[in-house]
Amino acid sequence: MKDLIASLIRRYCQKGVLIDTNILLLFLVGSVNQERITRFNRTQQFIPEDYELLLAFIARFQKLVTTPNILTEVNSLANQLGEQERSQCFAIFAQFVKNVALLDEYYASIGIIFDF
Repeated sequence: MKDLIASLIRRYCQKGVLIDTNILLLFLVGSVNQERITRFNRTQQFIPEDYELLLAFIARFQKLVTTPNILTEVNSLANQLGEQERSQCFAIFAQFVKNVALLDEYYASIGIIFDF
C-alpha cells in the first residue's frame, strides 16, 4: 500500500491534490489550535497527529486545489467555532484561498451522467 501511495504522490505532485471539506477544516482548526481538533464537533474524528500528517502530506504537492462549494461549506462550518478561534481561522482561511487553485464545478443531471 505504501508503494501505491508513493507512486500516486509522485504522479500528481506537480498537478496538485484536491482538498475536500473535512480535510480543509482539519487544516484550519489545527493551524489555530491543535488541541481544539478533538473538541470541535466537525473535527473530533481526527487527532492532532492527523493534522501533522496532513501538513506533511500536502507539503509534497506543488498545488492545492479545491472548489467554490467546498470553500463555502468550510466557511459555514468554521462559523461554529468560538469567536477568538473563528477570527484566527478566517485569517488563515483567507490566506489559503489566495494560494489555492479553484476548480469550476458543473451540475450534471444523473440522466446525463449515466446516459439514461
